Amino acid sequence: MISSERPLPTAYREFCYSRTGGAPEDVHHVLAFCDGFIGEIATMASECAVLGVPAIYMANTGRGYTDEQERRYNLVKNVRALNWEALQPALRWLCALQPDECEAARRRLLADCIDVSQFVVDTLENFR
Repeated sequence: MISSERPLPTAYREFCYSRTGGAPEDVHHVLAFCDGFIGEIATMASECAVLGVPAIYMANTGRGYTDEQERRYNLVKNVRALNWEALQPALRWLCALQPDECEAARRRLLADCIDVSQFVVDTLENFR
């Protein structure tokens, strides 16, 4: 699946998410069943990590949260150069990962994070 804000070359159009009838509100459901993610959207790369889907985030600039997801959980690979040579090691990393490794890392990540919704509820209910 390819999601793009720009028109794709003809050879890739059949893989375009919006062209195949994919609704924007269903994209996370689709991502949850992917083997991996490669893109320049840090939020989507991070969301994949939370879903246990390994992600390659390619951008000239970094993001602290994807750095942490790489360093602590090995669920994201940050690629700071937008070229084939920089992407190759990340692709090897992606292909070498096992699903059980990703699921274990996902569980660790979720265990290390607070439930923000519950935090807000608790804060509002106990506000004095």
